[in-house]
Amino acid sequence: MTSSTFAAATLSQILQKGYNDLAELRRMAFTVGAEHYLFQQETPDGFIREWISFLQTRQWLGCLVDYLKQDSPQNIGLTDELASLPCPTLVKVQIILTNDICLENWSEKRQKLAAVLGLPATQPTFVAAVWNPVRLLLVVPQEQLSIFQIICKRGEYGSELLSVAPYKLLSEPAQNTWRIVAWQHPFRLSNNVLTPTITWQEALLTAVQNPPTPSSIPPNEPTPAPPPTTAQSDEPFPPPPVIPPTSAPIHQPPRVGKDAPKPSSVKDTPLPIINLDKEEATQSPSPSDVEKKE
Repeated sequence: MTSSTFAAATLSQILQKGYNDLAELRRMAFTVGAEHYLFQQETPDGFIREWISFLQTRQWLGCLVDYLKQDSPQNIGLTDELASLPCPTLVKVQIILTNDICLENWSEKRQKLAAVLGLPATQPTFVAAVWNPVRLLLVVPQEQLSIFQIICKRGEYGSELLSVAPYKLLSEPAQNTWRIVAWQHPFRLSNNVLTPTITWQEALLTAVQNPPTPSSIPPNEPTPAPPPTTAQSDEPFPPPPVIPPTSAPIHQPPRVGKDAPKPSSVKDTPLPIINLDKEEATQSPSPSDVEKKE
């Protein structure tokens, strides 16, 4: 038994003993790295078996070990041999495509992207996908991120690639949206066509109305970025609430300077005097009326 096979078997046992909840396993897979459409098993054991095989193929078992160290440091199953497994620094990246045609002939598109990034044909790893517009969330080694941004700027991948953004720099609603898409709405791959199962707007609405609780977000997840402060962000946010007009008069500040009203030439009308006993207003007598009475 090779060291990789022994490590895979040991990690499978650790997960089976301490992580027997399917929802929790899917959250872990999103953090460590996985193509969720491959893991549609309905039992924790089936999910663990497929996920460990996936990590072993990409030589990412050390990344799972690093996750377990932070999530459960007291886990006695993490031997020194497991702790020595290498883990490349992986980052999630959101890319936006210009049209739906980009999802056809998927194996060729994937190989082309891997060749441009200098990665093996089995990589990069596609985590989730949505419609309208077509967005993909993928995992690449950190050193490939700058290459990704350069080829997007130069158009070396073609006109299909519209923008590239690191996941950790997305807003909190956007990060929550991707979690929900990966956990609950994995894309389908059939006849060499990648097909998302939900639109970005639908997933975003779900994330805003029912955001993941802090306990459901793994400890290794990056801290969400603050909401963007510029109008250049491509993240759609719900429109602000419409405030109905009020019937109350609007208070206007007094006008001064050139805008001040000119004094009126008409004599001021005497102010009414409120009779508190009769609760009615009477006109104050003018000086001429007073002289007549006298």
